[in-house]
Amino acid sequence: MNNFFGFNTGSSAYDKRRHLNLIYHEFMYFKLLENQSIAMVVKNVMAKNMNERYNIFLASILNKYEGNFLYYLKNRYQVPDTDFEIIIAGETFKYGEIKTPAGYDQEQDWRLVTQMIYATMLTGSSMQQHVQNVVESYIFPFASGMGIGIKPSSPRIIGNAIQTCLNLGMRSFDDLPRIEDYALSMVK
Repeated sequence: MNNFFGFNTGSSAYDKRRHLNLIYHEFMYFKLLENQSIAMVVKNVMAKNMNERYNIFLASILNKYEGNFLYYLKNRYQVPDTDFEIIIAGETFKYGEIKTPAGYDQEQDWRLVTQMIYATMLTGSSMQQHVQNVVESYIFPFASGMGIGIKPSSPRIIGNAIQTCLNLGMRSFDDLPRIEDYALSMVK
């Protein structure tokens, strides 16, 4: 898996992998905030073969909403099954760095940010206390590096727009493009 995410290439060929990996890594970041001992669990899981790692991460570490959301993104962005399995099996933990997609335009970057904020709502009630921390220490720094002109108030505006859509009954992952459209109309 030498350079599976295309670091230092500047190539957009790796964008789908990076997009999915960023959301996956965000979920794992939440897990670490909730329980520091997850780092040891991940270390032990990483000693197993890829198929075992994939099954353990998907069945035992990610909750059902997180797993289903990652499947949704896999299908939406047409990430091949093998790439999906490698990402879920923890390939990201071998690199020590996470990168955003290299070839995205502003619209795609804003959609990714919206999906990251949406993902915070899938973490479960026990982790909701960490949402603000994740937005400030994880999502905002990535979004700032994208050069999309994000403001400190943007994550809150996007979060409120997402909540409005959820309150209106847009609860299926298939509603996400419409939710993104609405959220982006509020923040731009």
